[in-house]
Amino acid sequence: MKKKLNKDGSYFYTPEFGWEDTKQKEYLVRRAWEAVRRNPEFRKDCQGLIQMDGEEHEITFTRFKEKWGVAVTDPDYSYEDVKNVSTTMKEAHGSVAAREKDKDSIPDIPMHLSELDNRLSGFSGDINRTVHCEEELGVISSIRDRMKETGQASFPSVDQWPNLLKGRWNPSRYAHLTIDIEAPIKDILKEVESTIKSLFVLRLFMGFTSPRDEKKRYHFDDDEENFKVYDLFEQDKTADEIIKLMWPEEYKRYGGRDTKIAEKGRLIQRAYNKRERITEWIKEYSNLIKHSIKI
Repeated sequence: MKKKLNKDGSYFYTPEFGWEDTKQKEYLVRRAWEAVRRNPEFRKDCQGLIQMDGEEHEITFTRFKEKWGVAVTDPDYSYEDVKNVSTTMKEAHGSVAAREKDKDSIPDIPMHLSELDNRLSGFSGDINRTVHCEEELGVISSIRDRMKETGQASFPSVDQWPNLLKGRWNPSRYAHLTIDIEAPIKDILKEVESTIKSLFVLRLFMGFTSPRDEKKRYHFDDDEENFKVYDLFEQDKTADEIIKLMWPEEYKRYGGRDTKIAEKGRLIQRAYNKRERITEWIKEYSNLIKHSIKI
């Protein structure tokens, strides 16, 4: 935990599991978006929106945002494309943060992906869920009250919670859940986990300790290469064609498949490993941010 000083001279604590590093936070949102936009279900929902217009499009677009946590309906938009068409969180809130000398704490994440950022942080503004928690819903209400007072239009990122919630919420050690027992068991378990994670994050940001001090760090250096390999497989390129394109110098040295023992060579195995990693990310990040809403 890191100790920070409030304007009134009191202290609050922030967790040391990555969210203090705004650059890392942006990289994680980038990875999640690049994974989710490759999800067949997401692409199908985007295609359905293209075929609509008028009121039907407006209603479906609202449900689309509630389901996926993003306001981007073109799955071919890379993260950089989204940044080019959307105001970023730093641009939207930078003037306020600059007055508070805290501009560096705001990540340069597109506002179109700001709700995705919230969901990755273990917290969602959606209250129509299988599992409800009085404390969590109380926090949402407090945040929405402050949003009305300040005229803020979008749901705030976790970086803003300490000031938004100051003096309005005092989390206890115990949480009381209300569960819809007629819901599928897998949905219940998923929502219980999501709610507990939300409370961990909220408690940390309000200066309380967590049962376990997570310091999860992410490594993003190979993300671009991983996604490129996956896309080449999706374009029906063979593993041998892919390794020639991706690592030509290494291919000259090591070649492709080992024909003597009919085993994959090191480069072919690398390509398959990268495809498998992206396949896992597509499933993992989609499950993490998607809400059970029919479009």
